[in-house]
Amino acid sequence: MRYALTAVLLAATMIVPAGGQPAPPTITEMDYNVFEFPAKHRAGWKALRRSLPSSLKSVPWIYDLKRKATTGRVVKVMVRGRVHYGGMACKPLDCADNVFAFLVAEDGSNVVALMRATRPVAASPYDYYAPPGTIPRIQVVGQPNAEELAVLNALAM
Repeated sequence: MRYALTAVLLAATMIVPAGGQPAPPTITEMDYNVFEFPAKHRAGWKALRRSLPSSLKSVPWIYDLKRKATTGRVVKVMVRGRVHYGGMACKPLDCADNVFAFLVAEDGSNVVALMRATRPVAASPYDYYAPPGTIPRIQVVGQPNAEELAVLNALAM
Protein backbone atom coordinates (compact mmCIF):
# COMPACT_ATOMS: atom_id res chain seq x y z
CA MET A 1 0.00 0.00 0.00
CA ARG A 2 2.83 2.39 0.91
CA TYR A 3 4.49 1.90 -2.47
CA ALA A 4 1.22 2.35 -4.35
CA LEU A 5 0.57 5.64 -2.55
CA THR A 6 4.12 6.82 -3.23
CA ALA A 7 3.61 6.06 -6.92
CA VAL A 8 0.29 7.96 -6.94
CA LEU A 9 1.84 10.97 -5.19
CA LEU A 10 4.84 10.91 -7.53
CA ALA A 11 2.57 10.68 -10.57
CA ALA A 12 0.41 13.51 -9.24
CA THR A 13 3.42 15.81 -9.05
CA MET A 14 4.59 14.88 -12.55
CA ILE A 15 1.33 15.38 -14.49
CA VAL A 16 1.59 18.90 -15.86
CA PRO A 17 0.18 20.04 -19.19
CA ALA A 18 2.51 21.63 -21.78
CA GLY A 19 1.27 25.11 -20.84
CA GLY A 20 2.55 24.88 -17.25
CA GLN A 21 0.76 24.16 -13.99
CA PRO A 22 -2.82 22.89 -14.23
CA ALA A 23 -5.48 25.21 -12.90
CA PRO A 24 -6.57 24.03 -9.45
CA PRO A 25 -10.25 23.16 -9.12
CA THR A 26 -12.46 25.80 -7.56
CA ILE A 27 -13.53 24.76 -4.08
CA THR A 28 -16.76 26.35 -2.84
CA GLU A 29 -17.52 26.12 0.86
CA MET A 30 -21.15 25.22 1.57
CA ASP A 31 -23.19 26.66 4.44
CA TYR A 32 -23.41 23.42 6.44
CA ASN A 33 -21.03 21.14 8.31
CA VAL A 34 -19.80 17.64 7.48
CA PHE A 35 -21.91 16.08 10.26
CA GLU A 36 -24.94 17.19 8.19
CA PHE A 37 -23.61 15.43 5.06
CA PRO A 38 -25.50 12.13 5.67
CA ALA A 39 -28.87 13.91 5.79
CA LYS A 40 -28.27 16.25 2.84
CA HIS A 41 -26.48 13.79 0.50
CA ARG A 42 -27.97 10.35 1.15
CA ALA A 43 -26.65 8.71 -2.05
CA GLY A 44 -23.16 10.08 -1.46
CA TRP A 45 -23.19 9.08 2.21
CA LYS A 46 -24.23 5.51 1.41
CA ALA A 47 -21.57 5.26 -1.31
CA LEU A 48 -18.89 6.60 1.06
CA ARG A 49 -19.77 4.11 3.80
CA ARG A 50 -19.86 1.20 1.31
CA SER A 51 -16.43 2.11 -0.06
CA LEU A 52 -14.65 2.20 3.31
CA PRO A 53 -12.38 -0.75 4.08
CA SER A 54 -13.15 -2.69 7.26
CA SER A 55 -10.22 -1.04 9.06
CA LEU A 56 -11.96 2.35 8.70
CA LYS A 57 -15.51 1.04 9.26
CA SER A 58 -14.41 0.09 12.76
CA VAL A 59 -13.39 3.69 13.60
CA PRO A 60 -16.54 5.43 14.96
CA TRP A 61 -15.48 9.02 14.25
CA ILE A 62 -15.08 8.12 10.56
CA TYR A 63 -17.94 5.68 10.05
CA ASP A 64 -20.47 7.73 12.00
CA LEU A 65 -19.53 11.37 11.35
CA LYS A 66 -22.67 12.64 13.01
CA ARG A 67 -21.93 11.53 16.56
CA LYS A 68 -18.22 11.34 17.11
CA ALA A 69 -16.18 13.47 14.72
CA THR A 70 -14.92 17.01 14.86
CA THR A 71 -15.85 18.31 11.41
CA GLY A 72 -15.45 21.25 9.06
CA ARG A 73 -17.68 22.63 6.33
CA VAL A 74 -18.83 20.62 3.34
CA VAL A 75 -17.24 21.78 0.09
CA LYS A 76 -18.46 21.60 -3.49
CA VAL A 77 -15.87 21.07 -6.22
CA MET A 78 -15.91 20.17 -9.92
CA VAL A 79 -13.58 17.23 -10.66
CA ARG A 80 -13.64 14.71 -13.51
CA GLY A 81 -16.22 16.97 -15.14
CA ARG A 82 -18.77 16.31 -12.38
CA VAL A 83 -19.88 17.99 -9.17
CA HIS A 84 -18.40 16.39 -6.06
CA TYR A 85 -19.03 17.14 -2.41
CA GLY A 86 -16.37 16.63 0.17
CA GLY A 87 -15.17 17.47 3.60
CA MET A 88 -12.96 16.51 6.47
CA ALA A 89 -13.39 15.00 9.89
CA CYS A 90 -10.87 14.49 12.61
CA LYS A 91 -10.62 12.44 15.76
CA PRO A 92 -12.04 14.21 18.83
CA LEU A 93 -9.33 15.46 21.19
CA ASP A 94 -6.63 14.35 18.72
CA CYS A 95 -7.52 16.33 15.63
CA ALA A 96 -4.02 17.28 14.52
CA ASP A 97 -2.88 13.66 14.39
CA ASN A 98 -5.88 11.94 12.78
CA VAL A 99 -7.68 13.42 9.76
CA PHE A 100 -10.11 11.87 7.28
CA ALA A 101 -10.92 13.74 4.04
CA PHE A 102 -13.38 12.58 1.38
CA LEU A 103 -14.82 13.49 -2.03
CA VAL A 104 -18.05 11.96 -3.31
CA ALA A 105 -19.73 12.53 -6.68
CA GLU A 106 -23.15 14.11 -6.39
CA ASP A 107 -24.83 10.86 -7.46
CA GLY A 108 -22.50 8.65 -5.39
CA SER A 109 -20.85 7.13 -8.48
CA ASN A 110 -17.29 8.16 -7.51
CA VAL A 111 -15.80 8.04 -4.02
CA VAL A 112 -12.24 8.84 -2.99
CA ALA A 113 -10.93 9.44 0.49
CA LEU A 114 -7.71 9.90 2.42
CA MET A 115 -7.01 8.93 6.03
CA ARG A 116 -3.93 10.52 7.53
CA ALA A 117 -2.80 9.39 10.98
CA THR A 118 0.52 10.43 12.48
CA ARG A 119 0.14 7.73 15.12
CA PRO A 120 -2.01 4.59 15.20
CA VAL A 121 -5.74 5.06 15.67
CA ALA A 122 -7.18 3.36 18.76
CA ALA A 123 -10.42 1.40 18.57
CA SER A 124 -12.29 4.02 20.63
CA PRO A 125 -11.99 7.78 20.12
CA TYR A 126 -11.48 8.19 23.87
CA ASP A 127 -9.26 5.17 24.54
CA TYR A 128 -5.77 6.66 24.28
CA TYR A 129 -4.05 3.68 25.90
CA ALA A 130 -5.47 1.02 23.59
CA PRO A 131 -2.96 -1.07 21.65
CA PRO A 132 -2.11 0.44 18.26
CA GLY A 133 -4.72 -0.07 15.56
CA THR A 134 -4.11 -1.57 12.16
CA ILE A 135 -4.60 1.61 10.17
CA PRO A 136 -1.43 2.74 8.35
CA ARG A 137 -0.23 6.32 8.54
CA ILE A 138 -1.82 7.16 5.16
CA GLN A 139 -4.66 5.16 3.67
CA VAL A 140 -6.30 5.95 0.35
CA VAL A 141 -9.84 4.84 -0.52
CA GLY A 142 -10.67 4.56 -4.21
CA GLN A 143 -8.34 5.58 -7.01
CA PRO A 144 -7.97 9.36 -6.90
CA ASN A 145 -6.49 11.11 -9.90
CA ALA A 146 -4.03 14.00 -9.45
CA GLU A 147 -6.80 16.60 -9.22
CA GLU A 148 -8.75 14.64 -6.61
CA LEU A 149 -5.61 13.93 -4.61
CA ALA A 150 -4.81 17.65 -4.53
CA VAL A 151 -8.32 18.43 -3.22
CA LEU A 152 -8.10 15.65 -0.61
CA ASN A 153 -4.74 16.97 0.60
CA ALA A 154 -6.13 20.50 0.80
CA LEU A 155 -9.11 19.27 2.84
CA ALA A 156 -6.87 17.24 5.15
CA MET A 157 -4.64 20.20 6.03
